[in-house]
Amino acid sequence: MRSRIQLALPLVQVALAGGLLAEFASPPHHFSIEKTAWLLCSALNAPAFLLADIPLYIFHNLIGWDTIFETSIQLCFVWLVWYGVTIESGGGGQSVLTSKTRARGLVDALAIIFGTGVGLRLNRGPTMPVFGIMQFAWAAVIIGFYGHDLWVTIRNPRKRIKQHGPASLS
Repeated sequence: MRSRIQLALPLVQVALAGGLLAEFASPPHHFSIEKTAWLLCSALNAPAFLLADIPLYIFHNLIGWDTIFETSIQLCFVWLVWYGVTIESGGGGQSVLTSKTRARGLVDALAIIFGTGVGLRLNRGPTMPVFGIMQFAWAAVIIGFYGHDLWVTIRNPRKRIKQHGPASLS
């Protein structure tokens, strides 16, 4: 059952994001609807859109792309983020992914910085407050989750490694 959810949730989110982005890419006679659809997709998938901004910014001047390339990159990151969410949700309130690293505290701190970036990444131009609330909710969840994981790691590192070490995950 768990493996089905790990595959189904990211695919559903990609389908939803694809539908919203396809609405945005349609002819401009419904501009306000298109902008709202894109903003909704961006807010629902705020971490993915922040991650997608990095390669899109880097390759913007190197290769000329169209909307299909940009949308493909965004959908790949939507899948990646939601797959990570399904994996992390199985950790009982503690990170499963960072337990596989030797520098767990550093990775947790980087995740907290990333969560802060998600909260600071606001859409340009006038927007509805609900989209900003969704982005701040993502930021709060990321910062809270990895902040708690960092706190547990700092307070009791040996017990933490024994509970969720790589051997117990396989």
